[in-house]
Amino acid sequence: MWKILIILVAWSQISFGLSIDQTIVSDRSSPSSTISTNAFSTTQPNELLLALICADNVSSAPTIVTGVTGDGGTWVLVHRTNTQRGTAEIWKCLAVAQQSNVIITATLSQSVYASITVMSFSGVDMVTGTGATGTANSISGLPTGFLTTTRAGSIVLGVGNDWDNAIARTVAPGQVMIHQYLSPVGDTYWSQMQSNPTPAAGTIVTINDTAPSTDRYDLSLVEILASGLPTPTPSPTPSATPTPTPTPSPTPSATPTPTATLPPPTPTPTPTPSPSPTPSATPTPSATPSPTPNPVTLAPNASVTLAWNVDPDPTVTGYNLYYGTVAGAENTKVVVGNFNGQRVALPTGATYFFIVKGYNAAGIESVASNEISAAL
Repeated sequence: MWKILIILVAWSQISFGLSIDQTIVSDRSSPSSTISTNAFSTTQPNELLLALICADNVSSAPTIVTGVTGDGGTWVLVHRTNTQRGTAEIWKCLAVAQQSNVIITATLSQSVYASITVMSFSGVDMVTGTGATGTANSISGLPTGFLTTTRAGSIVLGVGNDWDNAIARTVAPGQVMIHQYLSPVGDTYWSQMQSNPTPAAGTIVTINDTAPSTDRYDLSLVEILASGLPTPTPSPTPSATPTPTPTPSPTPSATPTPTATLPPPTPTPTPTPSPSPTPSATPTPSATPSPTPNPVTLAPNASVTLAWNVDPDPTVTGYNLYYGTVAGAENTKVVVGNFNGQRVALPTGATYFFIVKGYNAAGIESVASNEISAAL
């Protein structure tokens, strides 16, 4: 029977509206001077695209990412740490238009093993998208980096490389692993993030691991800025203040004439329905692809993004996600299809439990994955 490992990738949506739309991963299992993602689509316009890139080093010259392309926008370097062998870099692009079937490609200064993770964020500050950055490196020790947040509701991510060994990271409490790749060349490339946004500006945030402790590392950090606005539902335009009727004794009515001491009533915003998501196209194979998660319309209260390993069994044709509010009794089914990730919109105020099962062409399901939970 097949066995699937499911992990929690993202957090529940907060009042500032910052959340993850897509997470796309590609690992290169042979040396090359480029690395590309699968094709993917976003569910809405005005998103921040963030590329977390790690790479090996095979010469005395430092490895760098010389450029990133894709989506038709301008990609800029946010931060690079390559003091030790290899590099850990963060690049960004502000995507004003909704993206459809885009492929992101990073070009490297050397032909090496590499990994790229591209994440798209909604509810971000579309002026800069990112705030503070941080860096850390060491010839040996626990990977640890710091930065001080500049805005309430921001989230901090880190990307790192270990040139010495292919050893899985153990993230510290309050953080989640986004992705890690144990390269066949003997490196580890990984990315991780806070489990929840930071409520206040001026907070020192630590991104760190509790193992391993003996390898060299490079680590780059970035703060993702929330828009600073409530959940983005447009408010209606207030009606003009009526002109008083020129009669000596106006008769009171349902809408009183404004005076200096009585402000006009505040219009009640009318919620605008969320747009239907744009389905993701079938992923285009790349280096070592992980399928693009199927986008789901984000509920205004909370969301959870989950991911799981791609089953190597060639008979597996898709996956079903099950969830519920009782452990061991996940009875709500989401047909994901042939993708290894899914975002689910859920009401807050409860703890949810999740499992995943693979299925074959006959619809026969595998044994359940491990069970995970998220309190929203």
